[in-house]
Amino acid sequence: MINRTTQTADTEIARRLPAAEREIRNIKNKQSLGGDNMAVLAVDVAEITQVLAAGSQAQYVMTFYGTLEQLYMSELGLGFYVNTNNDANYAWPLGGSLTSDLREITRAHHYDIILSDETGIGLKVYVLSVKNTGTASKTIYTHARLIFPAGILPPT
Repeated sequence: MINRTTQTADTEIARRLPAAEREIRNIKNKQSLGGDNMAVLAVDVAEITQVLAAGSQAQYVMTFYGTLEQLYMSELGLGFYVNTNNDANYAWPLGGSLTSDLREITRAHHYDIILSDETGIGLKVYVLSVKNTGTASKTIYTHARLIFPAGILPPT
C-alpha cells in the first residue's frame, strides 16, 4: 500500500531513477544487430607460415565463397606469432618474450571490393600484407578466422 503522506515527486523519482538508468544503459549497450542476437559461425580459415628476411614483405589473398549470391556481413580476425607458433609469449605485438627486433613488423589487411563479387558468385576477397621492418630474418605464423552469418557456407 502506498503512503501518500510520505510519497512526493522527489522521493518517487529518487526511488525509480536507478532502475531507469540501468534500463537505459542496457539499451545503449545492446547491439541492434550483431553476433549476440543472430546465429553466426566462426571458422578458422588459415594458418600461414612464412619466413621473412629483413626488409622483405609477403602478401596473401584469402578468398571465401558463400552459398548465396548476396551481400553478407563478415569479419576477418587475424593473429600473429613471431618465431614460435601458438605460444602467447611470442604473440605479436605484446608477447612477453618478443625482443624489440622481433616486434618490428607491420601488417595491413583490407576487404577488396574490386576483386570481390558477393552478389555474382558469392565471393569475398581479403588481402593481407606483412612486412619485416627489423634487422633479422624471422618466421611469421599468421592465423585467420572468419566470422559470418549462419546459412552462408563455411569458406573454402
